[in-house]
Amino acid sequence: IIQDKLFFFTSYEELKSNRAQPEFGPVGSSLSNVAISQGAIDAAKATALSRYGMDVGDISGPSALSAKDYLFKVDWNISEQHRANVRFARTEQTDTNNGSFGGYSATGLQLTSQWWDQKKKIDTVVGQWFADWTPNFSTEVKVSNRDYNSVPLNNANLPAMAFQFTGAAPAGAPAGVNTGSRFLNFGTERSRHTNVLDTKTMNAYVGGTWNLDAHELKFGADLDNNKVYNAFFQNTKGNYTFSCQNSSATYTYSFGTINCATATAAQIEAAILENFSKGRPTSYQVQIPVAGGSLDNGTAQWTLRNTGLFLQDTWTASKQLTLTAGVRLDQLGTGDRPQFNAAAAAPAVDGKVTPSGTTFAVARNTGGFGLDNSATVDGQQLFQPRVGFNYALDAENKQKSQVRGGFGLFQGAAANVWLSNPYSNTGLATRIVACGTLGFAACPPGGGIFSADPLKQPSSFAGASPASNVDFIESGLGQPAVWKANLAIDAELPFGGLIVGAEWLGTKNKNGIYYKHLNLGGATKTGPDGRQMFYNARGYDPSCWANGSAVSTCGVGTKAMSNIAFADVLQAVKTSEGGGNAITLSLTGPRVWGMEWNVAYTRTDATEVSPLTSSVSSSNFNARSIFNPNEEVASNSAYLTKDRINASLNWSAAFDSKYKTTFGLFYEARSGKPYSWTYANDLNGDNISGNDLMYIPKGPQSGEVVFAGDTAANHPNEDRFWSIVNSNSELSDSKGGVVKRNGSYSPVVHNFDLRISQEVPGFAPKHKGVISLDIFNLGNLINKQWGRINEPTFSSGGGVRRTFVNYGGLDASGRYVYAVRSAEDDLQLRQAKGESQWAAQITARYEF
Repeated sequence: IIQDKLFFFTSYEELKSNRAQPEFGPVGSSLSNVAISQGAIDAAKATALSRYGMDVGDISGPSALSAKDYLFKVDWNISEQHRANVRFARTEQTDTNNGSFGGYSATGLQLTSQWWDQKKKIDTVVGQWFADWTPNFSTEVKVSNRDYNSVPLNNANLPAMAFQFTGAAPAGAPAGVNTGSRFLNFGTERSRHTNVLDTKTMNAYVGGTWNLDAHELKFGADLDNNKVYNAFFQNTKGNYTFSCQNSSATYTYSFGTINCATATAAQIEAAILENFSKGRPTSYQVQIPVAGGSLDNGTAQWTLRNTGLFLQDTWTASKQLTLTAGVRLDQLGTGDRPQFNAAAAAPAVDGKVTPSGTTFAVARNTGGFGLDNSATVDGQQLFQPRVGFNYALDAENKQKSQVRGGFGLFQGAAANVWLSNPYSNTGLATRIVACGTLGFAACPPGGGIFSADPLKQPSSFAGASPASNVDFIESGLGQPAVWKANLAIDAELPFGGLIVGAEWLGTKNKNGIYYKHLNLGGATKTGPDGRQMFYNARGYDPSCWANGSAVSTCGVGTKAMSNIAFADVLQAVKTSEGGGNAITLSLTGPRVWGMEWNVAYTRTDATEVSPLTSSVSSSNFNARSIFNPNEEVASNSAYLTKDRINASLNWSAAFDSKYKTTFGLFYEARSGKPYSWTYANDLNGDNISGNDLMYIPKGPQSGEVVFAGDTAANHPNEDRFWSIVNSNSELSDSKGGVVKRNGSYSPVVHNFDLRISQEVPGFAPKHKGVISLDIFNLGNLINKQWGRINEPTFSSGGGVRRTFVNYGGLDASGRYVYAVRSAEDDLQLRQAKGESQWAAQITARYEF
């Protein structure tokens, strides 16, 4: 068989207009759902072009989606005892990323200069040889090689830039539009500045099966060898944020003074545009090579191999009982080590907080972190025992009834991407230069530090102090592994041919991974709800906060006790916390007149310490909602589907007794994605906005927190706060405490898929063709309001979360100040890949 599929054609509704455009727009557009005016966008584009010669694009534009698949396969029947096959496959894919990293949301818009086409090429070669040496002994040998290359083709070669809008919505905004911090993002996306991934993976497998009377022995070995080239550096072209900053003696505007907390939308837009024109960012960072070095010195180039040995015995103890027992041993190996950083390995010298009147002074941490960044997983082993059974409930098994179960330890997929971070971030190849972020000093008020040239980013200015990123892995960290146990019963009822099933699956984490930030410094205060806080003294001064934001000229600083010689210092840490249980009940009907059906319900609970949503250590740390930053606490998994119903109906018949017509309808109803309730900004001073879980007071007028703008006699902000709390069960159940991570759920999702296929005659007697029509999300084709997925968008700070409160500092009594936002963050229509709309696919296959 050279190729059994002659062609494959797919037609998607979303491709009619060259992919669906983002469903978010500025005030004044047909989609007035983001509180940024079209005038502000036009002014930003005009200023970028006239002042800096930059074309930063528009809100929407053409995008690409293409995929080419090639397959060549040869099957060779060498003899009756030996057969082999070789196959080659190539995939070439281009996909425009136009907002998958949060560029479009209820609080964000993205210009096309920040789009990129992700180019991927995958070549796979596989060879297999099957041999029957005797009637009781057979072997299989398999060797494969996979080359993977992924490179972004950016729409622009510019720094990453963002305008941050705060305060009132612009004129013409519809009621209820979100008026928290809104961002207009343009320039080259920060994670695409330097980003090349190339891997070469070789797999080899040798296995044997030996039948000895009632025993079937399987044994063998496998080898995975993965060679990684990962050039990933964020912000190498520069990353700037421009926002409204209050006027002061040193921070002046040409149009006069401004108080950003009380200014109109037009005044805030004018301030942001002037800051942009002056090259005066609120925050800036760039990653540069060390003096005399290059980015190549920080490229992760290493090889990880996994060697496995396995043995399994399946014993048919009787006609009714089958027992299985086996073991597997995996060992990790690498001959490559990250470059040793002696400064990071030096003992830590802890800073201290010294009271001074009503405030305090801070001495920051110095020294290193007392850890070896060149440590690897080389030599880590995992021994995995496993047992199982299958018992037929009747001797002849005529009713196909059985009880089955098992228990064992299983290693998960290779954690290569997380183990690669220490090779990229040794702290010896690059430095971070920044201001106004990451605990660095505020950006110079005189401006002039912005550069539109990605090759000429400023690295020396007042307050600049280069720092390095370093990654560690904890000693003993290995590949992820979980204990699994299951118990199930399948029984055919004595009437109607119905088959009922029930199964329990339990998991318990043995080796998991989460991330700690080692350079937060010690906590400088404990919040009124018991959480750690990391601000400097000005961060606890009530006069340094206004309307839910820190006063820009006040000197509020985060990570006050962090080591200034380092920026992000992350450690991948092992954890045994987390696990889950799933119970499935199913009912299957018999085939009658060509029709068969099945329905199943699954109830699941699953917990984890970290969702590990990113390949980057800092992103994994940032995108977890927390009470305390480095806590090892298992909460609802970000991937949890709590309830799921699946049903299928299939019918087939051959009208001319040879060529079948098949009809299939598939239904799924599932719980929505879990999410957290957090503060919109940074409550604890760890320099991450949006990741702090919200404290809910005991009740109205309890006096535990202060609501900005309210008085004892007039409290509309507190009333609005409680109206939102009482309308959500997770918030209401958390009164007097902190909400749980991922304790709330998006709405239930319903989906129908339809398949119709028809066999047709071929060009020869033993040939035939099959033409199939698939309609995905059929309900959305019938009614545009059906089949939609509504859920919170993913945020780089806190992950999947919602918010309606800005932290506004502490009052004189040490109570949290809540600035209730004018509108709760709404759920958004999930449409990154066309999930919430119908699609049609036509497939033709020729078999010979």
